[in-house]
Amino acid sequence: MDSQKRFGQIEEILSDMLAKQDEHTAQINQLSKSVGQVLEVALDAKDIATESRNIAIESRDIAVRVERKADSTANAVAKLTVDMQRGFAQVDENFTHVNGRIDQVNGRFDELMSFLKDKLG
Repeated sequence: MDSQKRFGQIEEILSDMLAKQDEHTAQINQLSKSVGQVLEVALDAKDIATESRNIAIESRDIAVRVERKADSTANAVAKLTVDMQRGFAQVDENFTHVNGRIDQVNGRFDELMSFLKDKLG
């Protein structure tokens, strides 16, 4: 085989090899692009997970504060109810006392009216 023919064979092999290298380079570039996109999605997912965790923590803190406020409000309502019951009991006691005094005054007034009727006529 002469050198020109041998060079032609080498040139053909080099040409095929360079074409395959270009194809592999394109595939590697596409793979790199895909990996970059996957990485972006993963980072976005991580950010969303972190934000979700922060929201969950904040929600828990709010729930704890609401529960404390509800307990405080329930205690205040219970105390107010007891105070109102005591107040109503006191009013009822005072009312009973006043009614008793009115009944005494009415009894004395009736006695006075009877006495005056007997004396006047």
